[in-house]
Amino acid sequence: SIGINQLAGNLTVTGNVSAPGNGGISLTGVASVLTVNGNVTGGSAANIHGINFTGTSGTITGNIQGGRNATAHGVNTTVTLVVNGNVTGDTGAGIQTTTSATVTGSVFAGAVGAGILNSGNNSLTVAVQGDVYSSATQNGIVLTGTGTQVVNLAGNMYNTLGRNAIWCPNIFISNAATSL
Repeated sequence: SIGINQLAGNLTVTGNVSAPGNGGISLTGVASVLTVNGNVTGGSAANIHGINFTGTSGTITGNIQGGRNATAHGVNTTVTLVVNGNVTGDTGAGIQTTTSATVTGSVFAGAVGAGILNSGNNSLTVAVQGDVYSSATQNGIVLTGTGTQVVNLAGNMYNTLGRNAIWCPNIFISNAATSL
């Protein structure tokens, strides 16, 4: 695990990022670009994220796991994010975002936390190339903000015990996909 609090500039990390007591990475530069080649895991205390990021854009090549607290997310971001891996919720969300995200892997709900979450007043699009899974108690993707929110799904939706895999007002599913 690493602890970095950087106010500006680009940052490339090769290795896993986890959130110990003070968090993993906090990058808040306006023109910052974040690249992570490794897995990201949220913390176990309130608001301790694996990555807390505001800037220009971010790319994570690895899996993202939510934290063990409802407000401890794997990634908490306000920038366009590309994830080349899977995203899984835990007690906290895998990704809490206020802007668009693209996931080339699959998205999994945790028992409490969604894989991807947004409840703010913003318009955004989440594109998932893989599948989206709910748990018995949580949706895989939850986009409930007041802006125009869209999920573009190329893979399949797997609902559990009547819980929808995706909770969003606008869902576009590939013709090849199925909902199970």
